[in-house]
Formats: sequence, structure tokens, C-alpha cells
Amino acid sequence: MHRTSFPRLALLVLIIAVLTACTRAEPVFDVVILGGRVMDPESRFDATANVGIQNGRITRITQEPITGIDSIDATGLVVAPDFIDTHFHWPRPMGYKLALRDGVTTPMDLEFGTHGPRVSDWCAMHDGRSQVNYGTAASHEAARAAVLDGVQDGFDAPGPGLSIRAGQGWAYGVLEEDTGNQSLEMLDEGLRQGALGNIRNAGHSLALQHLKVT
Repeated sequence: MHRTSFPRLALLVLIIAVLTACTRAEPVFDVVILGGRVMDPESRFDATANVGIQNGRITRITQEPITGIDSIDATGLVVAPDFIDTHFHWPRPMGYKLALRDGVTTPMDLEFGTHGPRVSDWCAMHDGRSQVNYGTAASHEAARAAVLDGVQDGFDAPGPGLSIRAGQGWAYGVLEEDTGNQSLEMLDEGLRQGALGNIRNAGHSLALQHLKVT
């Protein structure tokens, strides 16, 4: 009887040991970022630590060792939240790639913007093709150029430019009641089509609406 019970007892002890080890083991993350200077402005955390990412979200920041399917050695580097650039001048794939290398994941053209009636075309150009969050404003300058100089095919800042293609009306002209209402209609149309806001005059005051996030 003792001879048959001992192997069973040994097996039971082994199973308990394995289960205990499994319950105490560190979780395996999809991606871990190891040894970087982790900075979180919201919580004011600033220390060398490891970051665990699961299902595309940061689920743990710790100074304890962690493991993951993929790992990134961030020794000597700063690990921080992504940056937002609201004054971005190159809303094209190459410009976005450079922005990402600067840690900017939300570059937005809120300095010049896009001609209001063309905002939906601008968004369609980026939809499903952009590696970043993107956005543009309804351009006051483009609306003025359309009304005062007859430029109707403007798209956005990377184009030929108002100073070359348009006359000087957009810069020096005065909007009367009828032309002013035409300009406002273009800006309103841009907002309806998804513009983040309306950039007005040289002061660049901004009325934020919403952000297109991919």
C-alpha cells in the first residue's frame, strides 16, 4: 500500500508546485519596452522603468522585470506619451513619417487649413492611408481668395500657394456684406465636412470642433 501511494503523493506535490509557480509567474505581454526613462506628465511619473503593452494598450508600468512576445530596449531613451502638433505644414505621407520619427502621432494643419468645400476631399485623401491621427481647418485665407480673387480650386497649404496663384485681394481686400457671407458659407461648409475648426485672420484664433482619429 505504501509503495503505490508514494508515486501518487509525489505526483500531487509536483502538480501543486507547478500550479503555484504558474500563479506567481509574471504575465507575458504582447510588447514590452525595457529600461527607458518613462515620463508621464499626467501622473508626474519620471523614472527608469519597464512598460507592458497588451492588446495595443499600456497595462503596466513597473520597475520589476517583465517579459513579452516582442521587446524593445529603450536604454538611454525617453518613453513618453505621443505628441500633438497643431501647426503642421506637410500633411502628406512623407511628412507624416518624419513627424512619427519626432514622436508626433497627431499632426494637424491648423495654420492654413483647406478650402472649405474641399475638406471632405482632404479627409478622403487620408482615410485608410494615414499612419497618424490627422486633421485640418477650414481655411479663412482660401475662402477669401475664392471670394476676392476667384480662386476656386485651392486644396491646402502644400499646393501652389495663394501668393502665387491668387491676386492680392485675399490679403488686402475688404469683405463687404455679400462677399463676407459667401466666405462664411465656405467656412461653415468646411466645418460640416469635418474640419477641426476655423482659422481666422492673422491672429489664427481657433474654434475646435472634433478630431479625426484613425
